[in-house]
Amino acid sequence: MRWGSSVTSVENANVQQPTAPQGVVEEADDGITLMDLLKIIRKHLATAIIAFVVVVAGVSAYTFLAPAKYTATAVSPSPIWSAVASMPNPLMPGR
Repeated sequence: MRWGSSVTSVENANVQQPTAPQGVVEEADDGITLMDLLKIIRKHLATAIIAFVVVVAGVSAYTFLAPAKYTATAVSPSPIWSAVASMPNPLMPGR
């Protein structure tokens, strides 16, 4: 439908269609601006900070209070490796 046309039907007989005044060019909506984003962030800043603090506190509490679940096994080196480790290293003088 073009601006200024006045087509009416039974369904929309009581609804007025928007029309731009003659000679006025309607501006295109460029979307969201940087200032709009900053306003949104400022509006929800307290909620974001509270959520961040709660998540960090929860993760920290779990990390420090959870029991350690690690195991390690060690194998003593064979006698050949002990002999190699005790040999002088020509690349490191004084050893």
